[in-house]
Amino acid sequence: AMYVAAAAAAAAAAAMVAATAAAADGGAPDGHMQRLGTFGNNVGPPEEHDTTAADYVDMTAREFYLQYIALSKPLILRGLARRWPAHRLWASDEYLVSKIGNYTVHAEKTKKEVRGEEQVPLRFADYVTAAAASPEKYYVVDDLPHVLYDDCALPAMMDCGSYNVEIPSWWVSTGGTLSVLHMDSIHNMHCLVAGKKDFVLAAPSQREAFYVSTEAEGGTSPLDVEHVDLEKYPTVATARYHAFTLDAGDCLYIPATWLHHVYSRERNIAVTSWFGSTGETDPALPQREITYDAATCKNQPTDAELDAAARGGGGRRRR
Repeated sequence: AMYVAAAAAAAAAAAMVAATAAAADGGAPDGHMQRLGTFGNNVGPPEEHDTTAADYVDMTAREFYLQYIALSKPLILRGLARRWPAHRLWASDEYLVSKIGNYTVHAEKTKKEVRGEEQVPLRFADYVTAAAASPEKYYVVDDLPHVLYDDCALPAMMDCGSYNVEIPSWWVSTGGTLSVLHMDSIHNMHCLVAGKKDFVLAAPSQREAFYVSTEAEGGTSPLDVEHVDLEKYPTVATARYHAFTLDAGDCLYIPATWLHHVYSRERNIAVTSWFGSTGETDPALPQREITYDAATCKNQPTDAELDAAARGGGGRRRR
């Protein structure tokens, strides 16, 4: 722990020296006022698996727990959500309007996230019309409507009672949304059904370098992610992070307390399943500790079976 703290302090000092030198030379630091994820110490994507490969074998709940959750290790699962009926059915707004046109959703009024901003309730059909008329506005952030559950299926390695999967959220926009850099106290599996998303993902050890305070709401950074001020926040220039893109059908496991920032492109729909906790939670929230229970998980269905169940109306679906 002392070594990590010393290394972080040294990195911070080096970043400040570099920024000071740049200022002395009359120039701004490299990456100054650029979008987060386009400069600095990008180490590339985390581990990824191609679930569409002919030789891919579905991961078991035990493997997922021991190799990723227990190690706080992120994972990209390319193509996993292509198995969902949603990948085909949600390709156009017409289907969604036919299913939930009169359903009330809650939308943020601007696409650049402002924590604490009041959401606007409106019918989904009205959201589609409003978003088309004002592309710079409206971003649905809400619970996934129950009537759409059959279009999705939990990944097999999560379909176990011990994972305590919560009500899934969904995120809908015409693209161009920007989240703040933040961390969540619970784990999540983020599956992109339509569009593309650029992610910045950083380990908890990088909190200080990104100026993230656990005292702030949700553990947020004060950075303007669209225009990062490296003169005000010099250590961001040397902070270590993963930058990568998810395509439609890809899923990303984000361990609890990992920092992340998301920029969406094109018409965009994602479903997030929240589960478990690390103990580093908001005291106001219930603790949701993950335990691997072999008795509960040993007879888990495969992803293909879950997909067939979602399409055919039987079996186990997204809870």
